[in-house]
Amino acid sequence: MKYNKYTKHLCAVALATSLAACTPVVDYRGYVFEPSRLAQVENGTDRLEVIALLGVPSSQSAIDNRTIYYIYSRYETHTLFSPDEKERRIMAIEFDGNDKVTAINKYGLDDGIIVAYSDEETQTQGSTLSALRQILGNFGRFGSGGDL
Repeated sequence: MKYNKYTKHLCAVALATSLAACTPVVDYRGYVFEPSRLAQVENGTDRLEVIALLGVPSSQSAIDNRTIYYIYSRYETHTLFSPDEKERRIMAIEFDGNDKVTAINKYGLDDGIIVAYSDEETQTQGSTLSALRQILGNFGRFGSGGDL
């Protein structure tokens, strides 16, 4: 069988393209942890020193403002699928009333809690009106507009 001189090249390009399509796209999100800087944060370190060393936190506690969070995630996306979170690191730094570090907690993807959502609807008080009843109920309620 005779092949055109470009057939081998065309097959090689098609094979390389199909293999490249299987390679996941990696997406890094959030704070980049630098071990040398993390080692400098200890119990008793001042809040401003922590922020100067590590940068602005990803989040902070909404209730008492005594915990700051540095969050990192790595996602992989395969061709037509949704992104899949492969790695998560969270560092929670807690402070006392004097803004001194009291605890440094580290969490990973395995420490997350999956929340099960309910599809049930909450019943409302009163009666539900049909669309026709809502439309007909507005007849006669139009005033002269002089009250505006």
